[in-house]
Amino acid sequence: FSLFSSTSMAVGYLPWLFGVATNNQDVMLTTKTNQTLSVTNPINAGTGGVNLQADNLALSTTVTGGSNTGISTFTPGRAITVGSSTCAASPCLSLVNLYNVVAPTIGIGNSGVNAAGDISVAGITSGTSLPTDFNPVTTRVGLLSGGSVTQTGAITMQDVGVVAGSSVHLTGANAVNNLAGTSAGNFAFTSNA
Repeated sequence: FSLFSSTSMAVGYLPWLFGVATNNQDVMLTTKTNQTLSVTNPINAGTGGVNLQADNLALSTTVTGGSNTGISTFTPGRAITVGSSTCAASPCLSLVNLYNVVAPTIGIGNSGVNAAGDISVAGITSGTSLPTDFNPVTTRVGLLSGGSVTQTGAITMQDVGVVAGSSVHLTGANAVNNLAGTSAGNFAFTSNA
């Protein structure tokens, strides 16, 4: 199931449709430059994957991807802030309430042809109420940037993957068991796990 909108899009409620559900098929929802994707009713791909591509994202309810979920900007070079509604660089895709994403793996950003800009991590923690919280089902997070990847808050996650077109500076109070990463510049990482 794939849907593209040149304006803002809401996964909402219609009398005959409640959210988006597939029979274990992938779901891809995309909005154009500077538009917002609002998830106000559930997305459930079963064992399929979910890809959300938007410059602004509001997660108010669950997004279930059996294998993985990808969240990226529509506009190449746009910055991403994870765990805070305040952008480290503006404009940005601000990602909070990621505890609503029920998937073992979450990929944030894109390092390919239409790469995301810098990624700033305000925090990656486990729980179901804080802006920095990820769902306990999630054990692997990928941070994919055409720019740099930095942090202002702790990362607590079993597996973290990082790809950066510039440098990586993740030297906070992290608790990460497994790290995989590459960068075109310096790569600094600290973990107390």
